[in-house]
Amino acid sequence: SILVYFFQSHQSKSLVVAVAMVIASILESLNVIAIYPIINYGLNMPGQSKVLRWMDWIIQLFPFKNPFYSSCVFLIVLTILATMMKVVYHYLSNRLTMDIVAKTQHSIFQKLMSASYSYFVKNQQGNMIYAATVAPGGVASNVYFVIRIIQSALTAVLFIVTLTFLAWQGMVFMLILGGFYIF
Repeated sequence: SILVYFFQSHQSKSLVVAVAMVIASILESLNVIAIYPIINYGLNMPGQSKVLRWMDWIIQLFPFKNPFYSSCVFLIVLTILATMMKVVYHYLSNRLTMDIVAKTQHSIFQKLMSASYSYFVKNQQGNMIYAATVAPGGVASNVYFVIRIIQSALTAVLFIVTLTFLAWQGMVFMLILGGFYIF
């Protein structure tokens, strides 16, 4: 595909963006899970799934005696970590996008510099300006769009898996409602 061409020369940066994307998505899913212990402790209900028991174990590691307070602190810490990771992910993905655009602009400029005089006689000035300025902006939009789509799909899959582990009956109900909404 054409987008693989643009990412090809930026494999290490693309890998770093992918790792940041996965970590940010996992932290976002854990953030959803961290709400459940607050509800359970607030209503004085035990965690019923393995995931909630695992969260209870983590919350017990906090130095506070009140588990409700510990779970609130855990949610705050997790939210701060998830937000920081999202900022890092967005910075890295924007940096990757700008590097791809800069390389594309440089490549176009080098081709224009090495072109013969007859090329400039045959082509309109507007086409060359478009190729040198507007087209790389389109590349930037497409690259960023692909990165965001992959991140959104990954987050959605992790949310579905997370909700399935928490309450699979509720997840089936939500999928049925989503099916009715789509159709």
